[in-house]
Amino acid sequence: MTGDMASQRDLSGRRRFGSGAVSFVGRHPVGSYLVLAFVIFWASWMPVLFFGAPPRPFSATGAILGLALPAVLVTAATDGRAGVRDLLHRVLRWRVGIGWYLLAMLAVPVGALLLAPLFLGSAALEGLPQNWPLLFTEFVPQLLLALVTVQVFEELGWAGFVQHRLQTRHGALKASLLVALAFAGLHLPTYLSAPISGESVIRDLSVMVIVIPFAIFFRILITFAYNRTRFSVLIAAISHASFNEASEIISPNVPGPLGQVLAFASVGLLALLAVVISKGTLAYNRDQGSVAHQVSA
Repeated sequence: MTGDMASQRDLSGRRRFGSGAVSFVGRHPVGSYLVLAFVIFWASWMPVLFFGAPPRPFSATGAILGLALPAVLVTAATDGRAGVRDLLHRVLRWRVGIGWYLLAMLAVPVGALLLAPLFLGSAALEGLPQNWPLLFTEFVPQLLLALVTVQVFEELGWAGFVQHRLQTRHGALKASLLVALAFAGLHLPTYLSAPISGESVIRDLSVMVIVIPFAIFFRILITFAYNRTRFSVLIAAISHASFNEASEIISPNVPGPLGQVLAFASVGLLALLAVVISKGTLAYNRDQGSVAHQVSA
């Protein structure tokens, strides 16, 4: 981007763009980002899908190259260095109070455990005295590993870039719904299993009937945490990683697939609680301000 282009702004303060690819990105930053994210993330998942490669390294590759890097590049193209600094400051915003760290880490798994007696009676919690050390030996280490290899980069894209921009135009709740659809769609390859056939694709993708409603609740919950902590991508990422690793706490006490169902239910109830508490705003306050607030989504 040339210095002349960087200096061109209209009376509202928004940058004006000429013609070409940079112009398209400037006018459609979210659309441009999603195209890059889908292409790169889907390509990164092909070794897992077709060659049986272990998922975690390619999840990390997809998150870094497919979600974080495009967010930085599109921000640089639209907002310049100031926009990139703003984005990275939100990623590293850690002074939010210890309570938010505890909520981000424990709300979903604890909520799932509290729901367990509704299905299994008091027996569901009888193993807690023996299993509580798993919180430190399994859950926390796995959460930290997921956080630094995948979730920070993933939420840099979803919360820090897409949600942050869309909610300036549509409000936090509607933006969360839009992000949820893109979020579920991006993960399509992860729902498939080899060998690929027409029948297997239909069978595997039927899970979208569950995934899309869950994604909506999931993104609402993460958006509330993100907005309530003054746009901390770190807290959003911890919340995301907590759900992914919740089975380390839930499974020893709730055997079988019911543990995952309870985790889904916990996310749903917490998301509804966030909507009620915030009166539908998800704690979004336009006056908090950032460079991205001045950019058209």
